Amino acid sequence: LFFATRFATRCNTPAVQKMWIPELTVALKDRLGKPGNPLALAMRVVCCHALGICNKCTEEIDNLFEMQAEDGSWKEGWFYLYPRSGTMVENCGLTTAMAWRALAEHLANGTSLRVL
Repeated sequence: LFFATRFATRCNTPAVQKMWIPELTVALKDRLGKPGNPLALAMRVVCCHALGICNKCTEEIDNLFEMQAEDGSWKEGWFYLYPRSGTMVENCGLTTAMAWRALAEHLANGTSLRVL
């Protein structure tokens, strides 16, 4: 959903936006509240803000805070699975950067954060 949302919202073709954005909004709303690793949750929040449904992602924000490590980073954000070996590729830096972006967009939109 993340890359499709990014494509649709940055595309300069109104016909593509008209076709893709409503479908992506429905698909994203369907994923909200479902379990995921920190990278998946952060990407959902970023997508919510891109599609204008930022008031729907408070559970993802709360879950992101619960998953934050003591050092301030987020771990376990795998983004690729090698099919044959089952090896999962993850990057703590990517996951932490995406989580911070999600939180920054959430705050920039005037949405408050609940302190846990």
